[in-house]
Amino acid sequence: MKEQGMGGFFIHSRDGLETVYMGQEWMNLVRSTVETAEQLGMQTWLYDEDRWPSGFAGGLVQERGGDAFRAKGLTLEVLHPSRSNDVSDAKGIQDAVALFKAVVAERELIQCERLDAFAAGVTWKDGEVLLVFRVEVSESSAWFNYEAPPDHLNPDTVQAFIDITYEAYKREVGQHFGKTIRGVFTDEPSIHDRHCKFTEGRGWIPWSWSFPAYFQERRGYDLLDIVPYMFFNGELSSAARHDYWRTVTERFSESYSKQIGEWCGNNSLAFTGHYLWENNLGTATRVCGAVMPNYRYQHVPGIDMLNEQTNEYITVKQCTSVAESIRQKVRPHRNLRLHGLGLHV
Repeated sequence: MKEQGMGGFFIHSRDGLETVYMGQEWMNLVRSTVETAEQLGMQTWLYDEDRWPSGFAGGLVQERGGDAFRAKGLTLEVLHPSRSNDVSDAKGIQDAVALFKAVVAERELIQCERLDAFAAGVTWKDGEVLLVFRVEVSESSAWFNYEAPPDHLNPDTVQAFIDITYEAYKREVGQHFGKTIRGVFTDEPSIHDRHCKFTEGRGWIPWSWSFPAYFQERRGYDLLDIVPYMFFNGELSSAARHDYWRTVTERFSESYSKQIGEWCGNNSLAFTGHYLWENNLGTATRVCGAVMPNYRYQHVPGIDMLNEQTNEYITVKQCTSVAESIRQKVRPHRNLRLHGLGLHV
């Protein structure tokens, strides 16, 4: 690479890795690579995960925190009780976080009433259904080394990721931070991964045990009071969905990007990388909330421009829009320097 004029490189774990990820041999190889780069006058950039998406440290994060650090979904099951049914002892209803008696027509929510914890003594009319909402922990996935995806709506999960990965690199090669080692690349972190798996047949949205309290603090009401409007269309659907995705965005960007960005800034490293599906606004919202707010915490915002793509404009525009916004804010302060944009090619 040096002979061909390359100025630096990223150390990147890929499929087929035989060396134990983050083990002693791995660290020895990282250290020798950095030392060689220093001798050659090349830049080294670290990569923070065993393949991607970032945040699980090859499964070590979930192993440390158990279900608290594993991805969760708020799932919906629709039950059809009859006039004579008492659903208070229905199988699995005791673990519900919210119950509603409702009338639905396809995707439309015609009528909705929240019930108490057990729906005991409720009478049912023809056409009424019981909406059962539960918080489920994702099943494991081979892609995550037979662990569940990580829960990035839980700040403690991300702090464990920093401890296991970033702090480990600091102990091993921290003397090179800000010199030979210029920064760290994070790859496709998200709140919802396609590998998440919950009870078959139930719809779901990203969730975390601490999310309801955070939502109450930010929006001033209990989302569970109107959560059916997240799944069905009704008079409160637009407001509920707006508030939910806004709050998810705030929680994810603060939990993940802010924590890592501040750690990197405090340790003389540039935080770079890109987010999952940022090239599609609809899908990006589903898996990350809004992507752009995360760029505020990156020193070198990145995008994923794979192969010979020449028609992907939205990812570039998102980065330049955030950069311009920051530039406008810091223009009066001549001593501040705005970093350029990074492309992940």
